[in-house]
Amino acid sequence: MGGAGQKRYYPAFVDLEGRLAVIVGPGEAAESKAERLVSYGADIVIITEDPTERLTELEGEGSLTIEDRPYAEGDLAGAFLVVCLAEDPEQRDRVVSEANANGALLSVKGAGSLGNHITPSVVRRGALQIAISTAGVAPTLAHRIKAHVSATYGPEWGPYLDLLAEVRVELGDRSSGERKAIMAAIVDSDVLDRIVAGEMPEASELVAEFEVAAEPGEELGPEAAAASADEVATSSPADKSAQEATDSARTDEGVPADE
Repeated sequence: MGGAGQKRYYPAFVDLEGRLAVIVGPGEAAESKAERLVSYGADIVIITEDPTERLTELEGEGSLTIEDRPYAEGDLAGAFLVVCLAEDPEQRDRVVSEANANGALLSVKGAGSLGNHITPSVVRRGALQIAISTAGVAPTLAHRIKAHVSATYGPEWGPYLDLLAEVRVELGDRSSGERKAIMAAIVDSDVLDRIVAGEMPEASELVAEFEVAAEPGEELGPEAAAASADEVATSSPADKSAQEATDSARTDEGVPADE
């Protein structure tokens, strides 16, 4: 337990691609949850008695499936993630019971202690994701921190991370020490400033520019080490668009930590 009896949550990024996510509850409340899950490639089923026009549109696009009816026992079979937005306490308890019995990740609106994970506020810039949580202690503070982080890491960080991913590919089968040294030299340079100024260098140009200055095997500083870590993954234009489209998406308020 954390301070003042608060839970301490383990931070992790979860791959939802192709995994079943079930949302139970009012259609209006389900919209933002569904749109966010769509951007992460989840296989989404929404169980609601009042599907909204937007949810119907998403179903028509093949992004999710709507079950226009009340929740029934067995609906959560095979679910990796369950989002319970049910307003009726009896229905909520049945959803919680089945989700727990199935070992699913569960979040519960308005009753965070009934779930087993929290959904943080997230700032997304292409491959860069910064998650913010106060474990439900201070949601307003979480919003303030998100605003600060959003202002600090502007939209230029999306193409910057895309470029670094291309550089990693360009470095190919060079030795580990050489790859790290070149990445360190790039990260410690003014490349990000160039992007802000409207320039977009090619990955091959950066490798040619910085391979002379880089010393293979040199020790990396914190920023360079972070840039050379495996978090920098190649993103397709479609992935990038899906991610950046959610930059301004609504925070998952109340599921379950109201952050």
